[in-house]
Amino acid sequence: MAGSIKKDIRDGIKSKVYLVWGDEDYLKDYYSNALISNAVNKDLADFNYKQFSSGKINNDEIEGFLTSYPFMSDKKVIYIKDSGLFKKCSDSDREFWKDLFSSLPDFALIVFSEKAVDKRNALYKLIAAYFSCDEFPIQKRSDLISWISRYFTKFKKNITPEVADYMIECCSENMYILKSEMDKMINFKIHSDVITKEDIDKCSCKIPESKVFKMIDDVLEGKIKEAGQKFAQLKLLKEEPALLCAAIFSKYMQFKKIKTLAKSLSPREIAPKVKSTEYFVKLQLKQIGRLSEEKIDKVLLACQTMDYKYKSGLSDAWTELEIVFAIMAE
Repeated sequence: MAGSIKKDIRDGIKSKVYLVWGDEDYLKDYYSNALISNAVNKDLADFNYKQFSSGKINNDEIEGFLTSYPFMSDKKVIYIKDSGLFKKCSDSDREFWKDLFSSLPDFALIVFSEKAVDKRNALYKLIAAYFSCDEFPIQKRSDLISWISRYFTKFKKNITPEVADYMIECCSENMYILKSEMDKMINFKIHSDVITKEDIDKCSCKIPESKVFKMIDDVLEGKIKEAGQKFAQLKLLKEEPALLCAAIFSKYMQFKKIKTLAKSLSPREIAPKVKSTEYFVKLQLKQIGRLSEEKIDKVLLACQTMDYKYKSGLSDAWTELEIVFAIMAE
Protein backbone atom coordinates (compact mmCIF):
# COMPACT_ATOMS: atom_id res chain seq x y z
CA MET A 1 0.00 0.00 0.00
CA ALA A 2 3.05 2.28 0.14
CA GLY A 3 2.72 5.57 -1.70
CA SER A 4 -1.08 5.76 -1.52
CA ILE A 5 -1.57 8.78 0.75
CA LYS A 6 -2.34 11.29 -2.04
CA LYS A 7 -4.83 8.91 -3.64
CA ASP A 8 -6.50 8.18 -0.29
CA ILE A 9 -6.92 11.88 0.47
CA ARG A 10 -8.62 12.28 -2.90
CA ASP A 11 -10.68 9.08 -2.99
CA GLY A 12 -11.16 8.23 0.68
CA ILE A 13 -9.08 6.86 3.55
CA LYS A 14 -8.22 3.21 2.95
CA SER A 15 -5.44 2.50 5.46
CA LYS A 16 -5.53 2.44 9.26
CA VAL A 17 -1.91 3.64 9.56
CA TYR A 18 -0.01 6.25 7.55
CA LEU A 19 3.69 7.10 7.86
CA VAL A 20 5.02 10.27 6.23
CA TRP A 21 8.71 11.02 6.51
CA GLY A 22 11.51 13.07 4.97
CA ASP A 23 13.14 16.51 5.05
CA GLU A 24 10.29 18.55 3.54
CA ASP A 25 8.24 19.52 6.60
CA TYR A 26 5.70 21.51 4.59
CA LEU A 27 4.53 18.49 2.59
CA LYS A 28 4.52 16.17 5.61
CA ASP A 29 2.35 18.64 7.52
CA TYR A 30 0.14 19.31 4.50
CA TYR A 31 -0.70 15.66 3.89
CA SER A 32 -0.95 14.77 7.58
CA ASN A 33 -3.39 17.63 8.16
CA ALA A 34 -5.38 16.66 5.05
CA LEU A 35 -5.80 13.11 6.37
CA ILE A 36 -6.77 14.31 9.83
CA SER A 37 -9.26 16.93 8.62
CA ASN A 38 -10.90 14.30 6.38
CA ALA A 39 -11.37 11.99 9.35
CA VAL A 40 -12.09 14.31 12.29
CA ASN A 41 -14.82 16.92 12.76
CA LYS A 42 -12.96 19.75 14.53
CA ASP A 43 -15.98 20.37 16.75
CA LEU A 44 -15.65 16.81 18.08
CA ALA A 45 -11.84 16.70 18.21
CA ASP A 46 -11.79 16.60 22.03
CA PHE A 47 -13.46 13.19 21.87
CA ASN A 48 -11.95 11.70 18.73
CA TYR A 49 -8.40 13.06 18.36
CA LYS A 50 -5.11 12.61 20.26
CA GLN A 51 -1.71 14.11 19.43
CA PHE A 52 1.76 13.15 20.67
CA SER A 53 5.15 14.59 19.72
CA SER A 54 8.92 14.42 20.22
CA GLY A 55 9.01 10.98 21.75
CA LYS A 56 6.52 11.82 24.53
CA ILE A 57 4.25 8.89 23.81
CA ASN A 58 2.08 7.21 26.42
CA ASN A 59 1.35 3.66 25.26
CA ASP A 60 -1.33 3.14 27.92
CA GLU A 61 -3.09 6.35 26.86
CA ILE A 62 -3.04 5.28 23.21
CA GLU A 63 -4.40 1.85 24.03
CA GLY A 64 -7.11 3.31 26.27
CA PHE A 65 -8.11 5.87 23.63
CA LEU A 66 -8.73 3.11 21.10
CA THR A 67 -10.79 0.88 23.41
CA SER A 68 -13.83 3.17 23.14
CA TYR A 69 -15.82 3.91 19.98
CA PRO A 70 -15.69 7.34 18.32
CA PHE A 71 -18.28 9.90 19.41
CA MET A 72 -20.66 10.87 16.58
CA SER A 73 -17.93 10.07 14.05
CA ASP A 74 -16.60 7.22 11.92
CA LYS A 75 -13.01 7.63 13.06
CA LYS A 76 -10.79 8.15 16.08
CA VAL A 77 -7.43 9.63 15.08
CA ILE A 78 -4.00 9.55 16.70
CA TYR A 79 -1.31 11.87 15.29
CA ILE A 80 2.28 11.17 16.36
CA LYS A 81 5.13 13.49 15.32
CA ASP A 82 8.87 12.77 15.58
CA SER A 83 8.48 9.66 17.69
CA GLY A 84 11.80 8.14 16.67
CA LEU A 85 10.12 4.71 16.66
CA PHE A 86 11.24 4.04 13.08
CA LYS A 87 14.92 4.62 13.75
CA LYS A 88 15.44 3.03 17.13
CA CYS A 89 12.93 1.81 19.70
CA SER A 90 12.92 -0.39 22.77
CA ASP A 91 11.87 -4.03 22.64
CA SER A 92 8.77 -3.23 24.71
CA ASP A 93 7.72 -0.41 22.34
CA ARG A 94 8.29 -2.62 19.33
CA GLU A 95 6.09 -5.37 20.75
CA PHE A 96 3.41 -2.87 21.82
CA TRP A 97 3.11 -1.39 18.33
CA LYS A 98 3.28 -4.75 16.55
CA ASP A 99 0.42 -6.01 18.73
CA LEU A 100 -1.55 -2.80 18.25
CA PHE A 101 -1.12 -2.80 14.46
CA SER A 102 -2.36 -6.39 14.28
CA SER A 103 -5.56 -5.63 16.20
CA LEU A 104 -6.55 -2.08 15.22
CA PRO A 105 -10.31 -1.52 15.16
CA ASP A 106 -11.86 -0.37 11.87
CA PHE A 107 -12.51 3.09 13.27
CA ALA A 108 -8.81 3.72 14.10
CA LEU A 109 -6.54 6.01 12.11
CA ILE A 110 -2.92 6.55 13.19
CA VAL A 111 -0.73 9.09 11.39
CA PHE A 112 3.03 9.17 12.00
CA SER A 113 5.19 12.08 10.80
CA GLU A 114 8.95 11.49 11.06
CA LYS A 115 12.10 13.33 10.04
CA ALA A 116 13.99 10.14 9.24
CA VAL A 117 13.52 6.39 9.29
CA ASP A 118 15.70 3.30 9.14
CA LYS A 119 14.29 1.04 6.45
CA ARG A 120 15.73 -1.96 8.30
CA ASN A 121 13.53 -1.10 11.29
CA ALA A 122 10.89 -3.79 12.01
CA LEU A 123 8.07 -1.27 12.51
CA TYR A 124 8.95 0.55 9.29
CA LYS A 125 8.89 -2.74 7.38
CA LEU A 126 5.50 -3.56 8.91
CA ILE A 127 3.92 -0.27 7.84
CA ALA A 128 5.54 -0.38 4.39
CA ALA A 129 4.17 -3.89 3.84
CA TYR A 130 0.65 -3.62 5.25
CA PHE A 131 -0.26 0.06 5.56
CA SER A 132 0.78 3.31 3.84
CA CYS A 133 4.24 4.88 3.77
CA ASP A 134 5.36 7.99 1.85
CA GLU A 135 8.65 9.86 1.74
CA PHE A 136 8.72 13.64 1.21
CA PRO A 137 12.29 14.80 0.48
CA ILE A 138 13.34 18.34 -0.41
CA GLN A 139 11.66 18.88 -3.76
CA LYS A 140 13.38 19.08 -7.13
CA ARG A 141 13.83 22.58 -8.52
CA SER A 142 11.42 21.93 -11.40
CA ASP A 143 8.70 20.75 -8.98
CA LEU A 144 9.18 23.82 -6.79
CA ILE A 145 8.87 26.12 -9.80
CA SER A 146 5.58 24.44 -10.80
CA TRP A 147 4.29 24.68 -7.22
CA ILE A 148 5.19 28.39 -6.98
CA SER A 149 3.36 29.06 -10.24
CA ARG A 150 0.24 27.19 -9.06
CA TYR A 151 0.26 28.98 -5.70
CA PHE A 152 0.42 32.44 -7.29
CA THR A 153 -2.27 31.46 -9.82
CA LYS A 154 -4.69 30.77 -6.94
CA PHE A 155 -4.40 34.46 -6.07
CA LYS A 156 -4.61 35.60 -9.72
CA LYS A 157 -0.90 36.42 -9.87
CA ASN A 158 1.47 35.43 -12.67
CA ILE A 159 5.12 34.48 -12.39
CA THR A 160 7.38 33.11 -15.12
CA PRO A 161 9.48 29.97 -14.53
CA GLU A 162 12.60 32.14 -14.72
CA VAL A 163 11.40 34.48 -11.96
CA ALA A 164 10.21 31.52 -9.85
CA ASP A 165 13.68 30.00 -10.21
CA TYR A 166 15.20 33.32 -9.12
CA MET A 167 12.90 33.35 -6.08
CA ILE A 168 14.16 29.91 -5.03
CA GLU A 169 17.76 31.03 -5.56
CA CYS A 170 17.22 34.09 -3.37
CA CYS A 171 15.04 32.66 -0.62
CA SER A 172 15.36 28.91 -0.10
CA GLU A 173 14.29 25.50 -1.35
CA ASN A 174 12.34 25.10 1.90
CA MET A 175 8.64 25.20 1.06
CA TYR A 176 7.57 26.83 4.34
CA ILE A 177 10.01 29.70 3.70
CA LEU A 178 8.89 29.99 0.08
CA LYS A 179 5.21 30.05 1.11
CA SER A 180 5.92 32.84 3.59
CA GLU A 181 7.72 34.84 0.91
CA MET A 182 4.92 34.24 -1.61
CA ASP A 183 2.28 35.41 0.88
CA LYS A 184 4.33 38.52 1.47
CA MET A 185 4.62 39.10 -2.28
CA ILE A 186 0.87 38.66 -2.81
CA ASN A 187 0.10 41.32 -0.20
CA PHE A 188 2.75 43.62 -1.68
CA LYS A 189 1.36 43.29 -5.23
CA ILE A 190 -2.28 44.09 -4.45
CA HIS A 191 -2.68 46.31 -7.53
CA SER A 192 -0.65 44.24 -9.99
CA ASP A 193 -0.95 40.65 -11.20
CA VAL A 194 2.67 40.07 -12.34
CA ILE A 195 5.54 39.06 -10.03
CA THR A 196 8.96 40.27 -11.23
CA LYS A 197 12.59 39.89 -10.17
CA GLU A 198 12.47 43.49 -8.95
CA ASP A 199 9.58 42.58 -6.61
CA ILE A 200 11.63 39.73 -5.15
CA ASP A 201 14.62 42.03 -4.66
CA LYS A 202 12.41 44.54 -2.84
CA CYS A 203 10.38 42.19 -0.66
CA SER A 204 12.13 38.93 0.00
CA CYS A 205 14.34 38.06 2.96
CA LYS A 206 17.36 36.74 1.11
CA ILE A 207 19.37 33.94 2.62
CA PRO A 208 23.16 34.46 2.95
CA GLU A 209 23.72 31.86 0.23
CA SER A 210 21.78 33.98 -2.29
CA LYS A 211 24.05 36.95 -1.51
CA VAL A 212 27.06 34.74 -2.15
CA PHE A 213 25.57 33.62 -5.47
CA LYS A 214 25.03 37.24 -6.52
CA MET A 215 28.67 37.92 -5.65
CA ILE A 216 29.75 34.95 -7.79
CA ASP A 217 27.58 36.26 -10.65
CA ASP A 218 29.46 39.56 -10.49
CA VAL A 219 32.82 37.76 -10.54
CA LEU A 220 31.83 35.72 -13.60
CA GLU A 221 30.61 38.87 -15.36
CA GLY A 222 33.91 40.62 -14.65
CA LYS A 223 32.35 43.06 -12.17
CA ILE A 224 35.12 42.58 -9.62
CA LYS A 225 34.52 45.93 -7.87
CA GLU A 226 30.84 45.12 -7.31
CA ALA A 227 31.73 41.62 -6.15
CA GLY A 228 34.24 43.08 -3.69
CA GLN A 229 31.56 45.40 -2.31
CA LYS A 230 29.21 42.45 -1.78
CA PHE A 231 32.00 40.53 -0.03
CA ALA A 232 32.67 43.51 2.26
CA GLN A 233 28.95 43.80 3.04
CA LEU A 234 28.80 40.11 4.04
CA LYS A 235 31.69 40.72 6.43
CA LEU A 236 30.06 43.89 7.77
CA LEU A 237 26.82 41.97 8.43
CA LYS A 238 28.89 39.39 10.35
CA GLU A 239 27.62 36.48 8.30
CA GLU A 240 29.12 33.13 9.29
CA PRO A 241 32.25 32.68 7.10
CA ALA A 242 32.09 28.88 7.21
CA LEU A 243 28.55 29.05 5.80
CA LEU A 244 29.65 31.45 3.07
CA CYS A 245 32.56 29.17 2.15
CA ALA A 246 30.19 26.20 1.97
CA ALA A 247 27.94 28.18 -0.40
CA ILE A 248 30.91 29.02 -2.66
CA PHE A 249 32.05 25.39 -2.62
CA SER A 250 28.52 24.18 -3.44
CA LYS A 251 28.19 26.59 -6.36
CA TYR A 252 31.56 25.75 -7.87
CA MET A 253 30.87 22.03 -7.47
CA GLN A 254 27.68 22.64 -9.45
CA PHE A 255 29.73 24.48 -12.10
CA LYS A 256 32.12 21.53 -12.28
CA LYS A 257 29.32 19.00 -12.66
CA ILE A 258 27.47 21.00 -15.33
CA LYS A 259 30.68 21.70 -17.26
CA THR A 260 31.61 18.02 -17.20
CA LEU A 261 28.15 16.82 -18.23
CA ALA A 262 27.97 19.41 -21.02
CA LYS A 263 30.75 17.58 -22.85
CA SER A 264 28.34 14.81 -23.80
CA LEU A 265 24.80 15.91 -22.86
CA SER A 266 22.35 18.64 -23.86
CA PRO A 267 20.99 21.14 -21.30
CA ARG A 268 17.69 19.23 -21.27
CA GLU A 269 19.53 16.00 -20.40
CA ILE A 270 21.68 17.73 -17.77
CA ALA A 271 18.74 19.34 -15.93
CA PRO A 272 17.43 16.24 -14.06
CA LYS A 273 20.97 15.19 -13.15
CA VAL A 274 21.55 18.48 -11.29
CA LYS A 275 17.94 18.64 -10.04
CA SER A 276 17.23 21.84 -11.90
CA THR A 277 15.53 23.19 -15.02
CA GLU A 278 16.73 23.36 -18.62
CA TYR A 279 16.53 27.16 -18.42
CA PHE A 280 18.76 27.24 -15.33
CA VAL A 281 21.31 24.89 -16.94
CA LYS A 282 21.47 27.07 -20.07
CA LEU A 283 21.98 30.13 -17.87
CA GLN A 284 24.76 28.41 -15.94
CA LEU A 285 26.50 27.26 -19.13
CA LYS A 286 26.42 30.80 -20.45
CA GLN A 287 27.88 32.08 -17.18
CA ILE A 288 30.70 29.57 -16.91
CA GLY A 289 31.59 29.48 -20.61
CA ARG A 290 34.93 31.21 -20.03
CA LEU A 291 35.55 29.59 -16.64
CA SER A 292 38.22 26.88 -16.99
CA GLU A 293 38.10 23.57 -15.16
CA GLU A 294 41.49 24.45 -13.71
CA LYS A 295 40.06 27.64 -12.19
CA ILE A 296 37.06 25.76 -10.76
CA ASP A 297 39.36 23.18 -9.16
CA LYS A 298 41.54 25.98 -7.75
CA VAL A 299 38.54 27.60 -6.03
CA LEU A 300 37.34 24.24 -4.69
CA LEU A 301 40.80 23.51 -3.26
CA ALA A 302 40.89 26.96 -1.63
CA CYS A 303 37.53 26.27 0.03
CA GLN A 304 38.75 22.90 1.33
CA THR A 305 41.96 24.52 2.61
CA MET A 306 39.94 27.18 4.44
CA ASP A 307 37.72 24.53 6.01
CA TYR A 308 40.74 22.57 7.24
CA LYS A 309 42.69 25.57 8.59
CA TYR A 310 39.63 27.13 10.26
CA LYS A 311 38.53 23.92 11.98
CA SER A 312 42.11 23.14 13.00
CA GLY A 313 42.58 26.60 14.51
CA LEU A 314 45.50 27.34 12.17
CA SER A 315 44.01 30.53 10.71
CA ASP A 316 41.23 33.09 11.04
CA ALA A 317 38.13 32.20 9.02
CA TRP A 318 37.72 35.62 7.37
CA THR A 319 41.41 35.71 6.40
CA GLU A 320 41.03 32.37 4.64
CA LEU A 321 37.75 33.46 3.01
CA GLU A 322 39.50 36.54 1.63
CA ILE A 323 42.03 34.19 0.00
CA VAL A 324 39.17 32.22 -1.54
CA PHE A 325 37.65 35.43 -2.90
CA ALA A 326 41.01 36.58 -4.29
CA ILE A 327 41.37 33.27 -6.18
CA MET A 328 37.84 33.62 -7.54
CA ALA A 329 38.50 37.19 -8.69
CA GLU A 330 41.97 36.71 -10.22
